[in-house]
Amino acid sequence: MVAALEAQPETRLARFPGDPEMNDASRDETASDPTSESDLVSRLQAGDEAAFASVVHMYSEGVHRVASGMVGRDEADDVVQETFMRALEAIGRFEGRSALKTWVYGIANRVALQRLRKRRRWSWLGRLGDHDPSGDAPGPSGIERSEKQIAIDEALAKLPDHQRAVVVLRVYEGLSYAEIAQTLGIRRPTAESRMARARQTLRQELGSWVEGVQ
Repeated sequence: MVAALEAQPETRLARFPGDPEMNDASRDETASDPTSESDLVSRLQAGDEAAFASVVHMYSEGVHRVASGMVGRDEADDVVQETFMRALEAIGRFEGRSALKTWVYGIANRVALQRLRKRRRWSWLGRLGDHDPSGDAPGPSGIERSEKQIAIDEALAKLPDHQRAVVVLRVYEGLSYAEIAQTLGIRRPTAESRMARARQTLRQELGSWVEGVQ
């Protein structure tokens, strides 16, 4: 099963709102058929390696985006690895109270938060979002995009962890507030309130780049 993790494709971060290309960013969406998901979970709980490989394939890009938004690209791969290993260890306790994707994202969020806390304990937090989400070669707008991404990274780093988690799930992954609430184990109004506070802070830092964030 570890081979499934090692074979995961290179991922790309979704762009922050304000970049018109963000709406076209690929999503690791899965079929919404609850019967299919139930069958997949049953296979996972039975130790089916092909089922585990399917889960890694479906969710690895999304988990990588969540991880990068929380801890930065340098540590994102480690968060992805740990997320799926923890998911594999805990799948026997999965009861289907939320979607499998939501459950996996919840694990990713907890892993990322633990890394942030450890990082702070050792006093080397540094700048969080050290990543280039586009991976594009420099072009006429390359410098402008780089400066913009640096500003976004720095603005995200200033958010409290609990607000950053909501922003990443809402903006990078396009989750509904109900899904965010399930993922983070909070109430929907709490998720909406955290997003509103984060939006206010980001608007102060980034101005028009965050217009239209819902």
